[in-house]
Amino acid sequence: MALLDQLGDLGSNILEAGTDIISGVGDTFQNSADQNAAAVRRMDVNSQLAISKFQADNENRKANSAFLQKVVIAIVVIIGILVVGTVGAKYLKK
Repeated sequence: MALLDQLGDLGSNILEAGTDIISGVGDTFQNSADQNAAAVRRMDVNSQLAISKFQADNENRKANSAFLQKVVIAIVVIIGILVVGTVGAKYLKK
């Protein structure tokens, strides 16, 4: 009977070792999946930051464009007033 008990213990030890190996592989896959999920979340956050920066830059560009447009209009109006004043003064002298 001792031989059968030893064979039973050996079989049990082999099953335990196999279970431990399978559990370790499963843990490795789970850790890998967790790392991949964290990488995806990190990329999503970086994408959101890039989108926010692009939108802020776009708003700044629009504001600068509107300001430049107002400056150009003001310059054109001033030049127009000077031209009308110069032409008017020339004809009033005659």
